[in-house]
Amino acid sequence: MDPIQAREAAEQHEIDLEKKSATANVRPVSSSDDEAVHEANAEAAWAPGFWIRFPWLGFGALFMILVCSMGSILTLMLSNGKSETKWVEKLPPNVILNGLNNVQNLCFGMAIGNGIAIAWWRKTLKGATIQELHRSWTFSTSLKDIALAAKYFNIIALAALTAKLTIIDGTLMQKAFSTYSDVDMSITANVSMFANETFPATGVIASRSSSSGTLLPWFMNDLKLWSQSGGMLSSSYQGCEGRCLFNIPAAGFAFDCDEPVTEQTDIGATTQSATSQLSQASSGTLNLTDTETAALEADYTQALFAISFAANSTLAPGSDTAAAHYLTMDLIYTTANDVVSDQGSGSCPGQRVTQHCELRPAIISYPVMVQNYSGLHALNGLTVGITQDSLDAEKNETGSIYPSYDLKMSQQHGYDIVERVNVTTDTGYEFAGELTRLGGVLQGLQEFVSGSAGLYFSGAAGFAVNQTGVAQQFLLNEKPLGANECGYRYTDSLYPSDQSMMRSVVQQINEIMFTLATDLSELDPSNDRDAVTVAKATVYRDSIHYRTNIYYMIGAVISTFICVLCVLPSYWGFWQLGRKVALSPFEIAAAFRSPVVNHPGTIDDILKHRGHQPVQYGNIVSGDASGRLGVAEPEYVERAHPKLFGSKKGNA
Repeated sequence: MDPIQAREAAEQHEIDLEKKSATANVRPVSSSDDEAVHEANAEAAWAPGFWIRFPWLGFGALFMILVCSMGSILTLMLSNGKSETKWVEKLPPNVILNGLNNVQNLCFGMAIGNGIAIAWWRKTLKGATIQELHRSWTFSTSLKDIALAAKYFNIIALAALTAKLTIIDGTLMQKAFSTYSDVDMSITANVSMFANETFPATGVIASRSSSSGTLLPWFMNDLKLWSQSGGMLSSSYQGCEGRCLFNIPAAGFAFDCDEPVTEQTDIGATTQSATSQLSQASSGTLNLTDTETAALEADYTQALFAISFAANSTLAPGSDTAAAHYLTMDLIYTTANDVVSDQGSGSCPGQRVTQHCELRPAIISYPVMVQNYSGLHALNGLTVGITQDSLDAEKNETGSIYPSYDLKMSQQHGYDIVERVNVTTDTGYEFAGELTRLGGVLQGLQEFVSGSAGLYFSGAAGFAVNQTGVAQQFLLNEKPLGANECGYRYTDSLYPSDQSMMRSVVQQINEIMFTLATDLSELDPSNDRDAVTVAKATVYRDSIHYRTNIYYMIGAVISTFICVLCVLPSYWGFWQLGRKVALSPFEIAAAFRSPVVNHPGTIDDILKHRGHQPVQYGNIVSGDASGRLGVAEPEYVERAHPKLFGSKKGNA
């Protein structure tokens, strides 16, 4: 043994000798004078009764649980569908739900603890074995003991198990709450942007046909930007934050279209017949007049589809020489079905629809939707033609996002013709080298919007189709046709089907004219861009909205009520107890007449009268319990393992 260990052993031996020698002079803790006993018995008087022993704390906690549950329901119902901008900014619903859930869990803990104490002491009052009392006590502290001793399941185990099940209602209440992104209620704001109500020069005339040979660079750049935009323009505007809907007047066209003309035709048989007769005439086996030849040559190529433009003019009102210019548009689309014979010759009956329109210069009130969001957003820009009605129609799947053309209105729905205007020249012709206003527009439409498709029969090679411009984009056939097939189906460019995924020709022309009027490229030197137009806009802003799942909420409420009902049985018979009870180990030890805490009454009484008494666990060295490990006054105890507590002398 080293010197340090020897010194510790010697010090401990001296302490033990002192405790043994002092035994005769120390009064046991369990002894008390008659006055103290009388006072203690008075404080610990047994007084059962309903109201005097009513567990206010436990039932108050259960009541608060129901209040918190009602508060959660109220929060979920009030927040359902509401924008975060209409809610208290620093106290969102999820924070309220979390707070109420925490309070609810705290109240459950208090209610369950109080109920278990009442049930355990009632079991003791009724009479039970120590094993039964121990088992019930372990039920209150261990889920494992409840599972392993299921056959002894009682109301204490039920209340204790409820403490574990309360997590269900909290989880369901959280699942009942969710968020989604949507637009707020509309507000009104002023939006300003440049928009030209007159027709600027767009090109240079190449001949006396009023046709433009060269587009002005700024207009060409505008057309390029439009063609690459997919309908979402990046025009300049001010005063919009969010999604803004407004109308703005600018130069455009009124579309005066005739009623469509429909003819039944067999494009396959017609072109085959024309090819055969022209071939016979060429070989000399068939004699044809010039008129017949011209008719067959016209039938040789069957028109399947067309969007074509041309310039025209009339005398300007009030003038004998000045010309008022406008554009014309001719539309064709054909739908045919294949009827193929065994010999391979095809017949394709169907119908061809033609329509003629005049594009008259006018000031148009364009419906515009601007999306301008700060930060990251899927789409930011300007879209022409979208109205709130068309947005609702697309959302409800009752129509397209772009309004349809109305023949009587000469425009699309949502567009207004503010005023028809005249684009005039001094004479009926525009001469080579002169700047033109509608000539450049005509050339732009021919290059970016027009197209055609024709079918002809080439003998043994079968049918052949020739498509130019945008014709392919309006073709509805899902797969290429063979040489002996001619059932080509095109959609109406004025009212394209959803299958084509195309914007109508009127919508595209309106977009081009709006691009021209607002000078998308901002390169036209003749524009005064400070001369902006101010419009009243309806503004919608995206925000987080709250959503309540009613089924999860109901499940959470049912779970809460079940948990409350599971706790209530533990309170049965509380009026039979004559004092406040708890599961404090000292209160239980006092009830078992432990010498150290042998005092009648509640834990508060025990602590009042015995709380100042120092105790220690170790080998008891005197009295009836001498030689046993236990708890007693320090002067009666010898430490079993002094090295575990250091070498300090005394009771440390």
